[in-house]
Amino acid sequence: MAQEVQLCLHASAYEIEHACSPVAHVEGLTTNERRQISVRLSWSRMGLLGYFKRIDALDDSLSRKPDDYEMLFERGRLFASVYAYDRAIADFTEALRLKPGATQALVDRGLSYVELNQFDEGIRDLRDAVQRAPGDPTAAPNLISAEMLAHRYDGAADDLSALMQAKGATPQLLCKRAEARESAGRFDDALADVARALSIDPKFANALVVQGDIYLKMGKFDQAIAAHTQVTILMPDDLLARDLLGTDYAYAGRLDDAVTEFRKAIDISSQYAVAYYHLAAAYEAQGKLDDAANAFDDAISRGPQNYSFREARGFLELRLRQNQLALEDFNTVIKAAGRARSLLGRAMVEARLGNATAADAAAAKRLDPNVESNVPDPFTRTNMTETTFSNQIQIAPY
Repeated sequence: MAQEVQLCLHASAYEIEHACSPVAHVEGLTTNERRQISVRLSWSRMGLLGYFKRIDALDDSLSRKPDDYEMLFERGRLFASVYAYDRAIADFTEALRLKPGATQALVDRGLSYVELNQFDEGIRDLRDAVQRAPGDPTAAPNLISAEMLAHRYDGAADDLSALMQAKGATPQLLCKRAEARESAGRFDDALADVARALSIDPKFANALVVQGDIYLKMGKFDQAIAAHTQVTILMPDDLLARDLLGTDYAYAGRLDDAVTEFRKAIDISSQYAVAYYHLAAAYEAQGKLDDAANAFDDAISRGPQNYSFREARGFLELRLRQNQLALEDFNTVIKAAGRARSLLGRAMVEARLGNATAADAAAAKRLDPNVESNVPDPFTRTNMTETTFSNQIQIAPY
């Protein structure tokens, strides 16, 4: 039972660190209190107790039969399921000592390395799995996903080309390669892949989505609008399609049209926080500051874990001279995420309030190289999705 508690603490600490648990956002709790509450939640969530009991049983069996590949492999997967990736890697490594080149152990160890951002090791294992078992349904897709996560886009494109040589050029694979080539800045090659996908299936919505994204990145707003309009025709009730089209309109400066599309997305799902965030940004660009403030409130109430929402509201409050409210928002973001832009916002508020020492301290802190310094664009694709990678990035085969 001691190991169960230890692993549960490990899993809960991981959730808090990665802002996966609602407990992480309760104000006024110490770190230990958050962990204790999260531990109690973990016992009843997703059958974690069953995982720990099985780990204990495997510990007992392996103490008597330490060279059992199947048990080591199973325990490694269970460790990965509770975010104990170092322990998972140790078990997969021992399993591979017993069965060198075992494909699934290589894949799972590679995924565990990727979860720890050890991309060199993870990609090495996944590539080894692909070379040893070219027909394995999980090895190549996971290798490509790992390369995309590591921003090795040309490598991902090359591996997708190899996969198409083996399986044929499907619209799905062509669009995946187009995304890799787009990320690498190879726009003409990416558009060629999309065109080929659409020649196979003219109504393949994902191809139109990728095509619009490429045109948007190239600054060809009319073409982006045309492509994403076709997506809304194929899927009129898809909120992401509406949000994409609204984003195109916003970049093109057609703010009334952008507001219309964001409103349509909200009509489809009133809980989609990102649409409220985009709506707020569009209202602010129109100078409708009260409407923008209300939309930011709606975004934050539905997505409190997305600190871009709160940070953006802070700067709007700064424009409205709501200094204390702005300071509260910036301090919340700084405490949770330590973002340079919120430190700048705090410095501006403190200077406005006449607190020169506090303003200087905040301004100096934002220059710390360990502080996140990206300036978020409310209409980038990274802000359009609220999904996060699960503890297993394994994906379905193409």
